[in-house]
Amino acid sequence: RVLEIGAINTQLLDTPGLHVRALDLNSQDARIEQRDFLTLPLGGALEASGASRPYDALVCSMVLNCVPDARRRFDMLVCMRGQLRVGGLCFVVLPGSCLSHSHTLTHDSFADCLRGVGLAPDLAAETPASAKLAYFECAAGLPDPAAALRFQRARHERRSGHGSQPPRRKSRGADFDVDLGGALGFGERI
Repeated sequence: RVLEIGAINTQLLDTPGLHVRALDLNSQDARIEQRDFLTLPLGGALEASGASRPYDALVCSMVLNCVPDARRRFDMLVCMRGQLRVGGLCFVVLPGSCLSHSHTLTHDSFADCLRGVGLAPDLAAETPASAKLAYFECAAGLPDPAAALRFQRARHERRSGHGSQPPRRKSRGADFDVDLGGALGFGERI
């Protein structure tokens, strides 16, 4: 069972053997449910019995960067974790410029952010080589408060040091940020 967020095509829906629920804010296909992902109840899809059933995998490709502010990106990451069973897989794809040009994030600090919400990236996983995209294959588990703290410290250091840097050409990725807000998505304070 797979949940696809921001489905712009039916490629996963057309894959034999996969049970896919595809969502998009502005669906262009009748098989893609027009819905805001953040309005889904946590815990997965509701069965006819009323019980929830978490997903085995979640795909979020080129969507997180379209969320308009840092705090809502955090909310989205928490909701992504909340849709998966323990051990479920989450695939996150971002434009590479979101991390290479960000004033607050790096590839490593974003990996810590993912760990902080309970999406542990498999850094040994083979990912397609691309200078234009950043890939993260994550396993759903418990939030890692130490990783969240490392993320917040790294983010603060980059924000503090940004003013002393010489100005550089601003790209769209320069404003990409995630704000954990001092709390993990499961009520745990850091």
